[in-house]
Amino acid sequence: MYEYLEDSDRGSVSAIALKKGEKLVVQTDNQVKDLPYLKVGNGKTGRYGESMNLIQEMAKMTKPEQVMFALLEKGLDYWDERSINKVKLNMDELSSTEKQYIKRAYPLLEGKGIIIRVSRGVYQINPRLILAKDSTLAILEWDKKCNPKFKINKGQKQ
Repeated sequence: MYEYLEDSDRGSVSAIALKKGEKLVVQTDNQVKDLPYLKVGNGKTGRYGESMNLIQEMAKMTKPEQVMFALLEKGLDYWDERSINKVKLNMDELSSTEKQYIKRAYPLLEGKGIIIRVSRGVYQINPRLILAKDSTLAILEWDKKCNPKFKINKGQKQ
């Protein structure tokens, strides 16, 4: 007796010969497609260009920068397939201290190329620092927003 198995991922069919009284049991592992952690930049060059080293950048941050970055990181939607590292901060839910930290930290983080303001209350974390699910789209969005301000080669203001 032959048992036929179809692998829909590869589009192939396999035949397995079974003796009388034998039974074929197929079991699939529950594989997690989405990993429970982030991919972060390590400062090396890869397929998307040169990344930023997240640990080094965080070590250099002032307290206001740390608070703002933590708020943005907390708001990232890691499970969204189209995530391009955009975060909306609801200012009504923040304390007065957090609002003051954001006011002080934003120009510093923008100057370092870590975040940009997309619109009022919406920020994007550099996709070369924390890699987005759709890194290509995130980098294109980032570069489109930053190119009027920054030279591509040197990263300095014009």
